[in-house]
Amino acid sequence: MSVLGANIAARRIACKFKQLELAERVKVSPAMISFIESGRKTPSIALLAEIADALDTSMPSLFQYSQPVGCIGIKPVQI
Repeated sequence: MSVLGANIAARRIACKFKQLELAERVKVSPAMISFIESGRKTPSIALLAEIADALDTSMPSLFQYSQPVGCIGIKPVQI
């Protein structure tokens, strides 16, 4: 697992999102979220920006080795 993938997974879990919900928010498949979190795929810069926004964090924070995990101000998804 990559640092990026581990941080995305930790942030997603802290926000109480399932992979499916994060996938819906950023308009990719749940499998893609799984691949990113496990380090098997690397997201594009555009997708990473969407993931960071959905998780109410910054892109640089997703690359840090240790980051405080919490979820503040998450906006409801509009379907």
